[in-house]
Amino acid sequence: MSLIPLKNSTNSNAPRWIVLVLIVLAVCLSKNLLRAQTPTKNRAAYSHVTISELAARNALRYKLDAEYWYQVAAKKDTIIAAQDTIIKAQKKKVFWKSAENWGWRALALATLLKLAIK
Repeated sequence: MSLIPLKNSTNSNAPRWIVLVLIVLAVCLSKNLLRAQTPTKNRAAYSHVTISELAARNALRYKLDAEYWYQVAAKKDTIIAAQDTIIKAQKKKVFWKSAENWGWRALALATLLKLAIK
């Protein structure tokens, strides 16, 4: 059974004119959707924003300030990283000096115990 009956038959679910109206609506909607997706001559493909000279100068000033503060932060980060490596090296020296002192103390205690036992 076809969607659009050729003759008015009683066994079709919808009358012929409803099916035709639905087809026409579908075609119209698809044409409108296609027209909305393609730019026309009256409508620009890209919207342009105009700004004043003062706003442009302020934006440039803000950009330069941001770059300056980025460089300052990067310099501080390198200084902090260098200080961190110095601090790690000093902590390592302190640890090994402490380990050496505890080693000497243990040796002195062992010597005293050996002498005390004899």
